[in-house]
Amino acid sequence: MSERSENDRRGTVRWALSRLGPALALLAAAGCAAGPQAGDRDGAVPVPPEVYALHVPFDAYRLSVVDHQEVEYARDLLMRACMRGLGKEWEVLEPPVRDPAPTDRRRYGLIEPQVAERYGYRMPPSPPEVEKRLQVQEEREGLAPEDERAAYGDDGEGGCWARAQERLREDVPPPAEARVFEYESRAYEASMEAPAVERVFGDWSACMKDDGFDYPDPMEALGDPAWAHSERPSAHEIAVAEADVRCKRATRLVQVWSGAESRIQLEAVHAEPEEFEGFARAKSAELEAAREVIAEYT
Repeated sequence: MSERSENDRRGTVRWALSRLGPALALLAAAGCAAGPQAGDRDGAVPVPPEVYALHVPFDAYRLSVVDHQEVEYARDLLMRACMRGLGKEWEVLEPPVRDPAPTDRRRYGLIEPQVAERYGYRMPPSPPEVEKRLQVQEEREGLAPEDERAAYGDDGEGGCWARAQERLREDVPPPAEARVFEYESRAYEASMEAPAVERVFGDWSACMKDDGFDYPDPMEALGDPAWAHSERPSAHEIAVAEADVRCKRATRLVQVWSGAESRIQLEAVHAEPEEFEGFARAKSAELEAAREVIAEYT
């Protein structure tokens, strides 16, 4: 798959999913990360403030969902200018307004009671602004061949897209997010083996057993293959999800786990300050370049 196809045409979808944390990888593997079902479009559940407040130190070294949308918006503005220069039109994605998918929403599994009650372990419907972005991106899949070549070149990595990328990457350090994610993956795995986290997993598991559910840790519940057997959550799935959230709160699992992971991440930052300073510079430069384009073309 070309870089353009991965980063641009899937755009918000890829970044939103990747930013939901390692837990979502388990959810996707279990087949439960599907979008909302028919009739659910108006059933979006407000994200609680405590979910937006959940952060870890490494968040400072990578782009948020909204940051990525800002870069995409800048690229689209450049694409439109280039396409118009060729006598063609280009519908620009709407500028980001708010974060539709908080960075760490499912980092520690399901934590939202309203989502558990209505959707079990499934993701709730996307807000309207995300749906609009997806609609525009889907329409781009049906571009006429001559428009496709103008936009992306013959190889899918040229045309106006390549020109826009060149402008956005001019004097900007190479993206560092892949390297940040490597550090993050190691820290996440290490946090699950921290003594305090293992103890709270035991407390959570005992709480779940009181409700008749046998799981050793929240990731096992989140990634239960049984959830993939139906398009909609069963009564059993919802019961497990509700117990999961309730037991997390009763045992303070999220506070304990996030505290342990944050300490591990800070240790990494303090051990390699120059490396992380470079990550911060790369993030800042990428955003600055995007904002310069937005200021120039709007």
